[in-house]
Amino acid sequence: MNSSRFKIRSPYRLPLYVTLGLLWATGAVWWGIALSSSGEAAPNATLSHEIQRWMLRSHGAGAMAALLALGAIIPIHIVRAWKAGKNRGSGLIIAAALGLLIATGYGLYYHPSVEGRGAMEWAHEALGLPLPLILLAHIWRGRRLMRDG
Repeated sequence: MNSSRFKIRSPYRLPLYVTLGLLWATGAVWWGIALSSSGEAAPNATLSHEIQRWMLRSHGAGAMAALLALGAIIPIHIVRAWKAGKNRGSGLIIAAALGLLIATGYGLYYHPSVEGRGAMEWAHEALGLPLPLILLAHIWRGRRLMRDG
């Protein structure tokens, strides 16, 4: 089977990788600042707070762009590969992780109370931080499956 049938073509691949990369980077920077802030007044606390605020805003904007990029690959990559039975396991893991990231991101933005927020934050971080490795494993496995026939 022709491997290019399932490969995400460059007009879609670049926006997808850029938006997911920026989404990951802004989330990781926000998370790193949140971990490093101990609640004490520090000389750079104002700068850290301002950077964290802009990372969160950029993360939200990146999420909107990522939703568009992900939606664009549904018919050209996901549906075709699913029908052909190719790389379903890791594809399901990615789809589930992305679905949970979307749901927890929505919940973190619109959640009206503090109750349950900690678990939602933990789930969002636990899924988001390793996502690039999961995506790389999916790509590697897909290329191997196509090469080996």
